[in-house]
Amino acid sequence: MSATPGATDGTGTGGRPDGVRPAPRRPRARLRLSGADPWSVMTTSFLISLALGACSIMTVALLWVLLSVLKAVAWRSLGWALALTTGVAVLEVALTTALATLAAFLYNMSAGFVRGIEVTVTEDE
Repeated sequence: MSATPGATDGTGTGGRPDGVRPAPRRPRARLRLSGADPWSVMTTSFLISLALGACSIMTVALLWVLLSVLKAVAWRSLGWALALTTGVAVLEVALTTALATLAAFLYNMSAGFVRGIEVTVTEDE
């Protein structure tokens, strides 16, 4: 019977032939997120949602061109579809920015009670 690498033999040494236990891993870094700057959250969420809104407008334009090449029957004009998509994108940008900023304020309030989120980074072998 051959031993497989990493198998334990019941001695608590991790199957090492020299019988020495490996040293326990110590944390390399402990990070605590105890608050988020609402202004930074607002600007970041605004830029990300603005980019997603622009992507949705371009997607509708490309799909409209593709459908016109395939001779599919269009219900309305391209201008109407782009105007509707732009309206939805503007609403999406405004709501996403407002909700992300509100979430930052709520996180800051709750982090005052529970001291935030702690992340421990360790090093694997």
